[in-house]
Amino acid sequence: MAESATMEPMSGVGRRWEYLVESIHARQLNVLQQELTHRGEQGWELVCMQIPVGNEFECVFKRPVSPT
Repeated sequence: MAESATMEPMSGVGRRWEYLVESIHARQLNVLQQELTHRGEQGWELVCMQIPVGNEFECVFKRPVSPT
């Protein structure tokens, strides 16, 4: 399940980020790599990954929010 949120800098100045928290199911590292590459192509940058429980990798991604 993926969740995304937008956070503003505390000072109100600077870049705004959108975050995505997602579980990626992968039994093989090449599958994980494909999934991470796919997120990267969508503009997401991997920030953190939790050591997997079973075959579920908990990942946190971020990308800049487009100016409105």
